[in-house]
Amino acid sequence: MGPTERELFTVLEGRCRVHDAQGGFEDVGPGEGLYIPPGFEGAFEVLEHMTKTYMICE
Repeated sequence: MGPTERELFTVLEGRCRVHDAQGGFEDVGPGEGLYIPPGFEGAFEVLEHMTKTYMICE
């Protein structure tokens, strides 16, 4: 994602973990959503095969 883009996603099935640059993380599973702000630095780890819906906007 670019420095001005943000993402909002909802997990439909499976599970993932989003790691931030400071060493923190958040797990997200079915029915849960997560907002990723502009300028976010980190990594997306798939813990279980997953399907998600998402929107990226500037």
